[in-house]
Amino acid sequence: MVATDPETHAVVHDPSAFTSGYLYAAIVGTVGLAVALLMRHGRRPAQGGLAETGGTAPRTAAVPT
Repeated sequence: MVATDPETHAVVHDPSAFTSGYLYAAIVGTVGLAVALLMRHGRRPAQGGLAETGGTAPRTAAVPT
């Protein structure tokens, strides 16, 4: 609500709130996309389940026959 018409007491709306809201959403989305594209740490390619260091293989449950 921006103002009230003094004669009719009708509420006069201003669409600038929508403009500001979409502008803020676009800025946040752009910053989020830039951060996601520039972030190169934290994810590594799959190793096929092999351990990087020499160690024992994971134990498996005994399967009854």
